Amino acid sequence: MKDEIENNPRLFVIVLMTGVVATVIFGIFMLIIVWSPDKNQEIEKTETKQLGNFTLKNVTTETVLNGYSVEILNNLYGGNMDLINNMVLPEYYSFKGINKSELKNLLMQKGLIGNTLQCSSYRTINHPKYGRIFEVTASNITNTYSDKIIVIEKSPGDFKISFDGFIGLDTTKKTTTIDGLKLDIMEIKEQTTITSINIKLTNVSGHTIILNKSNSYENIYLNLSSGSEIRTNTTWLSGASKELTNGSVINLDVEFLTSDLNKGFRKSLVIKDVYDTISKENKSIEYMIN
Repeated sequence: MKDEIENNPRLFVIVLMTGVVATVIFGIFMLIIVWSPDKNQEIEKTETKQLGNFTLKNVTTETVLNGYSVEILNNLYGGNMDLINNMVLPEYYSFKGINKSELKNLLMQKGLIGNTLQCSSYRTINHPKYGRIFEVTASNITNTYSDKIIVIEKSPGDFKISFDGFIGLDTTKKTTTIDGLKLDIMEIKEQTTITSINIKLTNVSGHTIILNKSNSYENIYLNLSSGSEIRTNTTWLSGASKELTNGSVINLDVEFLTSDLNKGFRKSLVIKDVYDTISKENKSIEYMIN
């Protein structure tokens, strides 16, 4: 073969070109093997963010919160009240009974204005009415004091903040009648630790209804989205029963200690031990309040 190549220059060129083509094809084949993803292997992308001195691991949630926190803490540090007022939930002013010009003094008392702050921890939960809620703990660099900032995300990039655990104030009237007992919900005020509801009960059954016939201490409960049930800490019966003749009206402000953001939010109001004097039935009536 060697002699034939030496005696035939044209054959030499053909062999050389064949070798070059084979080398190129082999190179392409190896590139495909190296760079083609394995169909049976999941490609994982891990990203770590730093929020103050708190290491973020959940990229989706915590990257979003990191962006919000940078904007919030920078505005608080700079003390620009126009920017801060634009961030604050409008209902918060009504909740605190202050106006925009009084907010600066309140935030200075909390140590949130003009200080270098970091977000040391947070908790989050989805609210059926208000959106995603973040409870962020902001502290100074030396951790000698801290306060909580509530961040309420309506939609991606659209958020408001509040303080003192304030989440929302719903003044939309809700009316429901079940088994002759009408419930009007006039207002729902929510904080991370307290839910307050202004209600009106009206007997529209046409006959007498007895509340708390079994003489429990109190008979109004709040069901949370987590499934927890909380009895009101408002004192209005104190173990006594209450007789409602037809047309009788009761106005109440009932308060519930929710204590923990992770327990969920208000789902329904339950009035237990409702006795119908005609049917002789004793039941619990649940009113959905979402």
